[in-house]
Amino acid sequence: KNKDELLYFLSNKVEKARGIVPEDLYNEVKEREKKISTGIGMGIAVPHARILSWGITSMAVAVLKEPLEYNSLDDKPVRLIFFFVSDKKKVNEHINILAKISFLVAEDKDRERFFNASSPDDVYNHILEIESRI
Repeated sequence: KNKDELLYFLSNKVEKARGIVPEDLYNEVKEREKKISTGIGMGIAVPHARILSWGITSMAVAVLKEPLEYNSLDDKPVRLIFFFVSDKKKVNEHINILAKISFLVAEDKDRERFFNASSPDDVYNHILEIESRI
């Protein structure tokens, strides 16, 4: 229904994979959002956090059926969300993931394919296809 619910939902998904308290992850992501919106424009948001001793980077991807107001940098709602958490000590990995995400959504045709995905497998396979071009 709103940005906060979306961030909590995605925090919960990552929490289930990692076994941490979703409120802790949610609070870290919300703190990051206070600096500047992770709604990068073109219907895309990349909420993320760096947490000390997190270990392996975790990610959840969401494609929304309906656009959601997100306070994006271009003032447009979002539909595609790449939510990830990395270890605070792995700065290069964090930056590389941000760079890869920007590559995944750089082309209009690739963004449209994400927006029109009909299943999680469609999203995953599209990511693999784009990565094969890198």
